Amino acid sequence: IVVAAPDGVGVLYRTVGVLALHLLDIRQASISTHHGMAVNSFVVEPRFGRLPDASLLRNDLVRAVDGELLIGPRLREKQRAYSEDENRRPPDLHWFDDEATDATVLEIRTEDSIGLLTRITAALERCQLDIRSARVSSLGQSVVNAFYLTDANGKPVTGAARADVEVELRVI
Repeated sequence: IVVAAPDGVGVLYRTVGVLALHLLDIRQASISTHHGMAVNSFVVEPRFGRLPDASLLRNDLVRAVDGELLIGPRLREKQRAYSEDENRRPPDLHWFDDEATDATVLEIRTEDSIGLLTRITAALERCQLDIRSARVSSLGQSVVNAFYLTDANGKPVTGAARADVEVELRVI
């Protein structure tokens, strides 16, 4: 699934939220921005059965990006319905300063669950970080996500901001 939309705060969060609402597990993702457009490509697998109707998925994506579809409450309902374990261990977080010239790389390793990428991207948004690009992959129940991040001023993420990010991500 490829989603292109004007880049802005919350586009990624809302996009991956809709995929989770439609019970699509994201196996791989490539997140990038080109000339003010978010261009996000996802390799998905239906959690149960088959892929959802493309027109329903597109409508929900449009509504979500426009801010008309509330993602958080609906995802919490899905998690409760599928009895996902809320007592998972915290993710492993690794920061890399020298992997990108204009960003800080944050690698997150954890167990997969419904809406995981949505919760991660929402946490990064709450910390006012910009996701320049990302590489997402999962194998079975394990995921490895690498996010290329900058602060609100377009600078690499510093130590003080990292502490805030770690607090937010410890409870995903």
